[in-house]
Amino acid sequence: MTNARVQEKQKESSSPSFIMPAVVLAGASLFAFAADQSSKYLALTHLESHSRTQFLPPLLNLFLTTNTGAAFSMGTGSPLVLILAATATLLLLIWAIKICRSENPDRLHLLGLGLTIGAGLGNICDRICRGEVTDFLEFAFFKFPIFNIADVLIDLGIALIIWRSLSRSEKK
Repeated sequence: MTNARVQEKQKESSSPSFIMPAVVLAGASLFAFAADQSSKYLALTHLESHSRTQFLPPLLNLFLTTNTGAAFSMGTGSPLVLILAATATLLLLIWAIKICRSENPDRLHLLGLGLTIGAGLGNICDRICRGEVTDFLEFAFFKFPIFNIADVLIDLGIALIIWRSLSRSEKK
């Protein structure tokens, strides 16, 4: 590679057009990871396992449990879950980097990707460190699997990505 090409590549990767989207992505990822891990730490240190506590009646209860499956206990007991979660997170990261490097990156897409990546990494961290994911949020008004902050942020991130994709495709 010529010296001029190397300098051009360095300029591209440090240009404000790349840095700001990368900051949005990294900031959202760090926020999601920290919110997930700190909430799980609080749940593990302050809640009694399998004991229901009213939190926001009549909406939400706290109920500490764990699962070895994917979101909402799907695929419980399958080692394939960790492989699929890690692969999905890696693919999202590659997609996010591609968006960061594009000419006109969409910040809402990056926010959604960042939330999904950071929360996904939070659940992967649980699987690696504890062999299971900590769940503690339970809807009080209808039967639904117990979940955690990462599940909420993954769903929010995916909703942002879908909403933004649909709104951009309507403009074309």
